Amino acid sequence: MQAMKYKAIIFDFFGVICSEISMTWFKEHLSEKQIIEVKNSISKLVDVGAISENDFFERLSKISAMPAEEIKTEWYDLADINEELVKLIRDIKNDCNIYLCSNSPSPLINSILKENNLYNLFQDIIISSEVHMAKPNLGIFKYALEKVKCIPSEVLFIDDNENNIKTAESLGINGLLFIDVQKLEEDLKK
Repeated sequence: MQAMKYKAIIFDFFGVICSEISMTWFKEHLSEKQIIEVKNSISKLVDVGAISENDFFERLSKISAMPAEEIKTEWYDLADINEELVKLIRDIKNDCNIYLCSNSPSPLINSILKENNLYNLFQDIIISSEVHMAKPNLGIFKYALEKVKCIPSEVLFIDDNENNIKTAESLGINGLLFIDVQKLEEDLKK
């Protein structure tokens, strides 16, 4: 891979490096109406650390009538790492600093990172529940800019959510919508 024009690349985790867990589980176990309610309430609360991961699964249990431990097990089992993307990140991390910024309860993402030996991919990791801000909140992108110690134009943000990218771009951060690894490689070469 040719030298990067960016000093820092910030990756999203779920839907990019790891499979999308929440929506996969929601679609399998909840009605459309329940999904909207959960996304607008307890998902937002757990993402900003206002409720614990255990409380989140307990609340999902009440909505879905499934035991909380069973839900938690299913969520953890849904984690599938995009090994092709991990290889790409390993290839480019010598050319620029790689960061992670994800909306997630801390125990979930940390468990997946540890189990898959991924901590060493990143210069730093920003987890929404630990900083009490979640994408697309402008604050988490300002926080990320402080962490990467770069001006916005030197930073590339890669996410599978257009709203998150638009917010990052409003600060002058370059954004790329993640579709798949092949498309990302093509975009990075441009």
